[in-house]
Amino acid sequence: QRQVVLAGRLWDRAKNLATFDAAASRLDVPFRAAGPLVGPMGDTAAAPRHAVALGPLDPASLAALLATTPVYASPALYEPFGLAVLEAAQAGCALVLSDIPTHREMWGEAAVFVSPDDADGVAAAIAGLLFDPQRLDAHGAAAAGMAARYGLAAMVAGTRAVWREALSAKVAPAEDAA
Repeated sequence: QRQVVLAGRLWDRAKNLATFDAAASRLDVPFRAAGPLVGPMGDTAAAPRHAVALGPLDPASLAALLATTPVYASPALYEPFGLAVLEAAQAGCALVLSDIPTHREMWGEAAVFVSPDDADGVAAAIAGLLFDPQRLDAHGAAAAGMAARYGLAAMVAGTRAVWREALSAKVAPAEDAA
């Protein structure tokens, strides 16, 4: 089904719900935003006018939503990692992401990048995927492939490598400070 999803702390201005909502006004497809509009310290995001606010979803419900979503969009202003983007990529969603260093570093050629303040550009990027099935499938597969780099097996292998290196390093004896 043609739909676009954003998930996360929607109350956090950095998630840029406003641009997502503005992009929703430009396309005749459902835009769904999953997550709380009110933060733990009282920060609040205005309810979207064009996207549907789903509220917080439990992990199984979010996974089910992503499994039926062809495009995940994140126009975030900044992002330290992007767990929701990772979950979307693992589900095979094509990614439309803000052109910020974190997204570029993590997703490279597997995503379509747009300025986070360009609602027209976000809408155009989404439409370019939704209405081109081959491109949509290719980007979804590329995102899933990149997401595999961040799975449990990769994390365990990386942690083991760090420990192996640390344990094999020769440590110089501490010099007497006295």
